[in-house]
Amino acid sequence: MSSRLKALAGEPIVVFLLAGAALFLFEAWRGAPDEGYRIDVGAAETARLAALWETQTGALPTDEELSNLTEAWIREEIYYREAVRLGLDRDDTIVRRRLIQKLGFLNEAESAVEPAEGELRAFFEREREAYRFPDRYSFEHVYLDPERHEDPDAVAGDLLEQLEAGAAWRSLGDPFMLNSSYAERSLPEVRALLGGSFASALPDRLVGEWSGPVPSAYGVHLVRVLGIESAGTPSFEQVHDRVEVDYLETHTGDEAEAYYRTLRDKYEVRFPRREGGR
Repeated sequence: MSSRLKALAGEPIVVFLLAGAALFLFEAWRGAPDEGYRIDVGAAETARLAALWETQTGALPTDEELSNLTEAWIREEIYYREAVRLGLDRDDTIVRRRLIQKLGFLNEAESAVEPAEGELRAFFEREREAYRFPDRYSFEHVYLDPERHEDPDAVAGDLLEQLEAGAAWRSLGDPFMLNSSYAERSLPEVRALLGGSFASALPDRLVGEWSGPVPSAYGVHLVRVLGIESAGTPSFEQVHDRVEVDYLETHTGDEAEAYYRTLRDKYEVRFPRREGGR
């Protein structure tokens, strides 16, 4: 039997078949060409590149320009695929956050629905207080510069007595870089002008009476509130656009949480067992 096998092994056809089989096995071991190494440049991609060029330059690309654009895209695609093969996308905080952000944008785009007018009105009624116009204050003040007075609070007390006795308020105090009186300013506006301490003190002032000292970002003041324009609630039509934005922001957050919960249910999350079996 062994002599017969030796004889067959010397036949050219047998040698050819064995060589072919060996080559086949080698190719099978090495693996067929990976689909990941094939790049298809279709009409859609070419059109996208041309449209992008037109948007940036205002003209369609020439054949040479389109060829260069295509080659640049191929280079980018190759680098991207090789980076993914090497795992460069893993354990990278910037890439991770960018992918999370893109998934969020995709979900928002898919779930975005134009709200019905009735839904907006119902939302407005539930959140009516959030759309109230702010109270607006008209007031005048006497300023004391802390760099000019060793004890500005004590000086304020003396000036307050003079004001209560009928002294002309504009003749008192120190020069001030801003206005000495303001008309119909909301508390946020006052806060931006004179600081949070001054704005917070205004609602406690009695209308028509001088009081103080009231601190500000600049120093110390005596203040007389002349009037308060009471807040009101706008109509739905007046704040329609704002209501729509608020409604969409609220519901986008709810839908994002629901989307996450749907995904979360698909995953089994395991934690390391604590010592003691707990």
